[in-house]
Amino acid sequence: MIIRKPDYYDRFQCIAGECSDSCCIGWEIDVDEERQAKYRAVTGELGERLRTCVDWEEGHFILQGKEERCPFLNHENLCDLIIGLGEESLCEICREHPRYYEWYDGLTEAGVGLCCEAAARLILECEDKAGFMEVEEADDLQNAEEENEDAELVSVLMKARETAFSVLQDRKYSIWTRLSLFLTYVEELQDALDFGNLDEIEESAEYYRSAAFEVNESNDQGKISAYETIVSYCKKLEPIDELWPARLNDLRDHLKDASGFLEAEKKMFDVNHERNYEYEHLAVYFVYRYFMKCRTDGDVYSKGCLAVFCILLIRILDIAKYIKTGCLCKEDRVQNAKNCSKEIEYSEENLALLAEMFWEEGFEKIAVCL
Repeated sequence: MIIRKPDYYDRFQCIAGECSDSCCIGWEIDVDEERQAKYRAVTGELGERLRTCVDWEEGHFILQGKEERCPFLNHENLCDLIIGLGEESLCEICREHPRYYEWYDGLTEAGVGLCCEAAARLILECEDKAGFMEVEEADDLQNAEEENEDAELVSVLMKARETAFSVLQDRKYSIWTRLSLFLTYVEELQDALDFGNLDEIEESAEYYRSAAFEVNESNDQGKISAYETIVSYCKKLEPIDELWPARLNDLRDHLKDASGFLEAEKKMFDVNHERNYEYEHLAVYFVYRYFMKCRTDGDVYSKGCLAVFCILLIRILDIAKYIKTGCLCKEDRVQNAKNCSKEIEYSEENLALLAEMFWEEGFEKIAVCL
């Protein structure tokens, strides 16, 4: 089995008690059947805690207190199960998070999710273009559905995604021009997918790999309206973090001062222009994680819109932070990216609702701010 993964993947390590937003707080933690059997066999004080802190019928830990903490997360935000039984004692979700996987015939793609601040730092840290590596190793996480793949479609879409990476990483254009070109590209891909025209997908991919594009100067017209639309979309979603609605209200209040917001945006980009590669890395992350899902649902358009939407939301959060503090350090962007991911990526309902809005309400009024 070939494993494909981002070049930073193997450097990921949970920072445990140093994390400012522990995944052991506020999330339901499922206990898989294999681990349930092993937990039942644990003796002593830890065994007693396991027997009283697991909902055996529903198969998850019983969260504790107003914060909804994992019952094994101690006062130092360290895991008593790891301390007492070792890392191998963890249930599957604790062992794997924030890793994600996508399976194909003979290939597994792996990554680490942006909702984890340690992963977000890795994704954003390097100025060089993001890359991927392939290794051959045993894969214990096989997916039976891979046998039903349309090999030709997968191959064509993989090449199309490589073209998307090429567009997004072409640094002779601004990142905002690249995102605009990327949206145009996925619209063409969607048309070809709708008619099952694989030749057209390949032709479009070849064109975007080699063409030179005319660059239009961006302007501020329509930006505030686009930003307000992004915030309004977010307010229709189910919040994950109880602080998220207040953050959205802050964004809406900042946008009321249109000229002040646009002035702050210009100053922020003037000061931090050399860090625009971070938005590029985010774009590559979203495309790597979601683009190929169109092979099963035929919807590449909303996958492309999702990538651009999330980057623009992070941009708005960045500007708001700059307005409040007069600066935007790397950790600020890490936290903004993490919060965006947490609220959108880690809710299937929110992802589905956004896709519906992109299709029904269109993306043009958002893309105008690129």
